Amino acid sequence: LLYHFPGKKELIIALMDSYVSHLSAELESATEPFKGHPQALVLGFIHWYKKFNGIAATNRTWGAAVFAVQSFDPQLMEPLHNWYRQLFEKIRNSGPASLDTATAIMAIEGLFMLSLYNLDQLTTEEKSRIIQHIEDRLLMRELNPKNSIE
Repeated sequence: LLYHFPGKKELIIALMDSYVSHLSAELESATEPFKGHPQALVLGFIHWYKKFNGIAATNRTWGAAVFAVQSFDPQLMEPLHNWYRQLFEKIRNSGPASLDTATAIMAIEGLFMLSLYNLDQLTTEEKSRIIQHIEDRLLMRELNPKNSIE
């Protein structure tokens, strides 16, 4: 593999770029069914998490690799930092209920990260209840939109 790259740094850059492209494609695919819905971003995240949670834990080793990349050279994390900057810009622009949107996405991100870093100690039932609670809060927010980050 290193024959195709001048060095480790270039290989890691290519891997990070590939991972960020993967994240973007997953988010786009997950939000597509909800286009036009005021809560499309959160509903997409929920859909994405449900899909991700069905993947065997042995196939979710990227978290450890991210730690390794950061210790190798923190600047290599810039593509991932940019992806999260764009995500938070979408959250800020999500309308009058952006605080609720941010809270829901951060909770789902927490579930993603626990899994990615092999720290997940929640049962399937507990995770399902958490996701259901977020979905229920979305429904209540649609009835009474008032929380904004700004």
